[in-house]
Parts: sequence; structure tokens; C-alpha cells
Amino acid sequence: KLSVVPETLTNLYNLDSGKGSSKVTQGAVEYQGAPAWSESDLATFANNTGIAPFSVSHTGPFNSLQPFAESTLDVQYLGAVGKGNTNEYFTTATWMYDYANEVLKGTFTADVQSSSYGYREDQNCVINPISDPCAHGGVSAYVKATNTLFQQVGATGVTLVVASGDAGAHGREDQTCTTGTVHPDFPASSPFVTAVGATQLSADAK
Repeated sequence: KLSVVPETLTNLYNLDSGKGSSKVTQGAVEYQGAPAWSESDLATFANNTGIAPFSVSHTGPFNSLQPFAESTLDVQYLGAVGKGNTNEYFTTATWMYDYANEVLKGTFTADVQSSSYGYREDQNCVINPISDPCAHGGVSAYVKATNTLFQQVGATGVTLVVASGDAGAHGREDQTCTTGTVHPDFPASSPFVTAVGATQLSADAK
């Protein structure tokens, strides 16, 4: 049975060659009120994988009685891969535009901010239609305004890392790539963030 654990990633990407520092802060970013990670799952994860236990501080709406699976996974691997760094967790009730504004206001100050979320670029206003850019200019205005904010965030020295998406460039509506149209996720399509794709391993991978 093929499994991916922190040791797998350490070996694949030679992560032992780098050292973390408690002076470096890294944070998982969660949206739409994803309330919490599971502290008990985090402890089990550390025990089962042999990594050193680590703590996580949080900013924003938080309810430990309602842990969210994706949030738990984000926290586990952020701390396991970026070992030695200081771990944070940030939640926002809305979406990318509001999140970027909060970063610029100093609400969330982690040096590296990691987001495993994204949505088809031309449908971002479906998530938060009442946001100012969506309400007054539609999705093009939303993407443009958010990109401007991301650029400003980068100028402060904060690194934004985002997932490229779950279904490739054609998106979830066309996973078999039957049309000639691509539907990239945003914010992975932004030139002001670092988009990270997946590593696919075969069953006989070594």
C-alpha cells in the first residue's frame, strides 16, 4: 500500500538540507468560516509519523468543537514540512479579496502564508457576490482588485503560497479535457503568488 507521510516528502524534496527557525512564522489560511483544526488528530499524526509535536496559534473565528478536515490536514503538513518554524492559523469568514485586505491591515502577519483553496477564476464572485469589486464591477474587477492587493502584500515581504487546484487547468467541469478551454483556479492564476502543484507517485515508487 502506497502512503505519503512527512518522511516521504522530506526524501523526495531533500528537505533535511534546510533548517527551520522559530523566528520564521508560517501560517495556514482558511476561508468561509472553516472554524478549526483537530488538536487530537494533530497529536495522533505526530505520534504515528514520528515527527516532533508542535503548537499552533490562531487568529480569526475559531471553534475547537467544530474541527474541519481540510484545516487539520493543512496544519499537520505545514508544521511537519516546515519543521522548526513557528506555526499559525488564520481564518476569514469570506474570500481572497477580504483576506488580502486583512493581511495588509496587519491582522495576519505570518512570513509565509499557505492556502490550499482556490476556485475557477471566472466564477470567484459566486463565493462572495457582495464584496465591493464583485458588486460594482463583476468578476474581472474582483480578480484585478485582489491581484493588486496580493502585489502589495508581496511588497511587504510576505510570501503567499497557494494550491494550483484539484482538477488541472481545465477545472472540475471538464476534468477529461474534452474542450479546448482552460479554466484555471484563482488565486493560483495570479502572478503575485506562488502556485504549487501536486506530486503523483506510482504504486511502485521508491
